[in-house]
Amino acid sequence: MAGANYDHYKAVVAMVQAYELSSIYPDELEQAGTTRVLARQFYDLAYQIYVQGAATPHHFTVTALVLSPDRRQCLLGFHKKCQQWIPLGGHLETTDVSVYAGVLREVAEESGLDMDDLQLLSPQHEMAGPGDDSGRHQHDYLMDLDIHVIEPYQQEPAHEHYDLRFMVQAHRMDMRPSAELAQLRWAQLSDVRHWGEDPSTHRLMQKARFILGGARQPGHIDST
Repeated sequence: MAGANYDHYKAVVAMVQAYELSSIYPDELEQAGTTRVLARQFYDLAYQIYVQGAATPHHFTVTALVLSPDRRQCLLGFHKKCQQWIPLGGHLETTDVSVYAGVLREVAEESGLDMDDLQLLSPQHEMAGPGDDSGRHQHDYLMDLDIHVIEPYQQEPAHEHYDLRFMVQAHRMDMRPSAELAQLRWAQLSDVRHWGEDPSTHRLMQKARFILGGARQPGHIDST
């Protein structure tokens, strides 16, 4: 059993467990009560890949909803392959020293922003309010889980992406898209419905709005 791979296994399990046990979101922002089922699927794939070293067509990916410095906008890219506006992200690599390093690497690669200009945000810490570190845990950065099917493309068969999803704040807004993206655009968090039909993107944007404003208005979701 490779030490680095086992470290990845422990990290994925720990952050998914922390997410599964958290209860900061109202029911309408979770996936119809399927969090526990999703979590079990993530544990199983992590065990197959990182502990057993099993060959599987499925991949762990990371997604980041990148917020502007004032936290009113998020960065979306128009992906050439899937032809829709989505948050930034990509495959989690075994060479990443941690899941968090993989998130920041993907954002830097796709946006042209420097990793030093990016800060991971803890949803639970943000809900508690500035300066409140009570109950903060090193694994509390996971914002959402998603499993989605990737259709066959060229020589690659259909497979599933097991997506670990986070919220990142950028400290500057000038960016340049990678080759995979036709465009990058800062979108208003309040303008959820304008950005395509992907429900997982809508859910991330709504979760961000709840996290950033939920301490003031618990349970209130503005769907406009």
